[in-house]
Amino acid sequence: MKALRILSRSIRDSFKSVFRNLPLSMASILCTTITLILVAIAIFLSYNVREVTTTLEHELTIVVYLKKEVTEEEKIEIQNDLKTMDNVDNYKLKTKEEWKAEMKLDQEDKPIQNKRALNYILDYFNRVDNKEFDDLIHQAAEIIVNSHEVICSGIGLSDAIAKFAASLFNRKGKRTMYSGDFSARFRGMYDQNDCALFFTVSGETREIIDRIKDLKKYDIKIIVVTNNASSSAAKMSDLALTYYMPSTKNNDFYSSATQVPVLYIIESIANLFIEYGIY
Repeated sequence: MKALRILSRSIRDSFKSVFRNLPLSMASILCTTITLILVAIAIFLSYNVREVTTTLEHELTIVVYLKKEVTEEEKIEIQNDLKTMDNVDNYKLKTKEEWKAEMKLDQEDKPIQNKRALNYILDYFNRVDNKEFDDLIHQAAEIIVNSHEVICSGIGLSDAIAKFAASLFNRKGKRTMYSGDFSARFRGMYDQNDCALFFTVSGETREIIDRIKDLKKYDIKIIVVTNNASSSAAKMSDLALTYYMPSTKNNDFYSSATQVPVLYIIESIANLFIEYGIY
């Protein structure tokens, strides 16, 4: 009881002192509040500067243009040099046509009408009529053919594309499984002798990213077919096939990107199976 009386007296005296020297008390409270606010702002700014710095370190992209005179041997030498650089996470060699298509896609801020969609599709086929595209398709076919089993996955419209790819590969003689259950785990089911083929327009679908991370734990080779070469899925893959198509709009129906190029990529890969002894 004595302690309570002392505490009560101290609190009463404190309030009396505050009201007795009200201007000075308010000035002290104001100074303390401003000091705490400034400290909080400093901590907030420090944290954000650190976050921005970390992001820039991990997501810095450097573009290097090669002259037309550069030979295939010189390109291979440049790629070998890039592989030995510790600070280079990944790289991608793009043709002039691919860069033009990607820049055009970045400038598209509105969905295009169907009457223009055909022009983009025709432009795509013109862009892939080159050795670089053929080499990528051969790389994908070689990975798939040399794998014991292939897994095809996608979400939304890409899910239907994944089913088509699995069906076509099986008909062409390559053992392929369609996987639409993104809650499944593959511990002990697959290893470095298998590969997974993912279809994703944005390359940022959370379920796709998580599935790729899960499969990479078992050294499974990853092939990603996406509309965005700079996406997380493309960067995590062993091989990325991109097509750079803008959005399309048809009255009330809205689609993120036409899948015509994806079907062409799938069939181009399947048509090469015979070259590797699969009938």
